[in-house]
Amino acid sequence: MRSVSLSISLHKLIFLSFVVLFRVLLDTSYSIVIVKDFASEGFVLDVEPFNYMVSWLLYVISLFMLSDKVKSVSQYFFVTAILCLIAPLTSLYGLDSTRPLFPVAASLAALFISYFVSRQNLLNFKGLPVVLGGRPLAVMVSLAFVVGLVVWFKISGAKSNLDFSEVYEYRELNAELTAQGVLAYTNNWTFQVFSVYLICFALYARRFFFVILLLGVQVYFFSVASHKSILFLPLLVVSVWFYLRRSDSLVILPMACVGIMLLTMASYIFLDDLWLTSLLSRRVFYVPADLCFVYFEYFSSH
Repeated sequence: MRSVSLSISLHKLIFLSFVVLFRVLLDTSYSIVIVKDFASEGFVLDVEPFNYMVSWLLYVISLFMLSDKVKSVSQYFFVTAILCLIAPLTSLYGLDSTRPLFPVAASLAALFISYFVSRQNLLNFKGLPVVLGGRPLAVMVSLAFVVGLVVWFKISGAKSNLDFSEVYEYRELNAELTAQGVLAYTNNWTFQVFSVYLICFALYARRFFFVILLLGVQVYFFSVASHKSILFLPLLVVSVWFYLRRSDSLVILPMACVGIMLLTMASYIFLDDLWLTSLLSRRVFYVPADLCFVYFEYFSSH
């Protein structure tokens, strides 16, 4: 019994160590790369010791929501939320004293409310009515939107592009042809919800031919719409499905984040390459965090 208890404690310690190390690497990347090469986007280094200590205090408090093993979907959600939302938010607040505390506190409070609600089982979804034939209906609706968007992209005259360095140019040009009016809304739903749902369902049914086919369709969607998330979401789904079939440990998530940060900094320091840092460290973590502050400021006065 003692050895089992020790093993569980060691696993938790390793998990939390990677979570903390990720925040350290975020701060390091921001200090030596982001503020140097992306200052024009509003990223500046202006450290106030008090703000920085508060940022770490809030981050440590958020760790109480984390579980190192997944027994329910909510546990996976909270690990992802802390790593992808709270870590960059607190980092940006701690390293730029002009950033207000309220967006960080509000985001953290929202997560804690969600955490306590999920822990107390205050919402019982089992009591909701079930739509007869709901799953086949969901598959047919999703398939109709996916096929429809493939056809629309083909006849719209939009040009395909798989060069990551030119995505912004193609995004603007193709959006004028394919994403006007209500299509701007339905297109996003199609390649970020409907096609991802079909991939999940195909994995669940072990229809691997359809998984490969849908992944190819997703690559085509990316080549036209030029949103990197279109490629990221199916890769995330397949990776989670593959890993969680073999393990219930969530240590892979902070470990992967640490690996991403080390890769971007190594590429910048040793190869003088800014592309990986721009794609991963800046775009995945700091741009959403920056937009969180921007949106709070905008909606506070509008």
